[in-house]
Amino acid sequence: MRFLELELESLRLLDEVDPPLHGILCFCAPTDQDVILCDRPAGASSRLTFVPGSGRPRTWDLNLDFAPHLLADDDEGRVLAVGTGGECNAELLSLEGSILRRYGMGPAIADVAFDPDGNILALRAVRNAPHAWLDRYGPDGDRVERDAQITRIMGHTTQKVGVVLLIQNDGALWLNLTEKYDADGTLLDVIEPARDFGPGRVCADRFAWDGIVVLAERGDLTAVLPRGEKRRFHLPEQEIRSLLGRPLSASRDLIVSRGERLWVLVTDRPRLLSFRMLSE
Repeated sequence: MRFLELELESLRLLDEVDPPLHGILCFCAPTDQDVILCDRPAGASSRLTFVPGSGRPRTWDLNLDFAPHLLADDDEGRVLAVGTGGECNAELLSLEGSILRRYGMGPAIADVAFDPDGNILALRAVRNAPHAWLDRYGPDGDRVERDAQITRIMGHTTQKVGVVLLIQNDGALWLNLTEKYDADGTLLDVIEPARDFGPGRVCADRFAWDGIVVLAERGDLTAVLPRGEKRRFHLPEQEIRSLLGRPLSASRDLIVSRGERLWVLVTDRPRLLSFRMLSE
């Protein structure tokens, strides 16, 4: 790719949510138009809010004992919410907020992601028996006992703590945004986030078929391509500053990509920006 560019499509203020959004934890985009937010209003449990492409946002009714803090979406318009509460700490939800399936995934889950076949991978914060550090669950909710990719990854990884899990559209897996493995579990690349993206926080998601996109704390947006090449996006900086009063930053903004669209959720003054990702 010779160049990468963001083109601003829209800005949506999220003032309609009642009570107001506060303590935003994460979000996902299960379709090209719709977004699901997870936040924790002051003095209340976490909640999920559905923000449609058009119309008013609406908060989903959750089980009283279920408090979500992680979200992932598949390619079928469904949302996996992972949290705490009872024996089942994960729920697969439809776009109407109805529960399609419940899962018991065990404790200390740091991140989750769907693979291209619709399976769920769960990464735990720490390696502690009897729960595996990296698990795969089939569409039926059962844990996959023999998994060649995970076995090979666990035999090679130097990571000690689980933080971030990314799965590309081609099945390649990123562990802690540091180690990249192919669908067979072979190590493909090792990077140093602080060196490649600058110090501070980063936020990342899938990009195209076989890459990822990373937002840095200092505001750079970078695509990591199949052979480890890194390409910076050209950003509409003046437009962004006029809307936010500052540049983008992973310290206060979250990103999610779907197809050619990049969503940016601004957490300090809740609003949602939609960009078109252009490349050549």
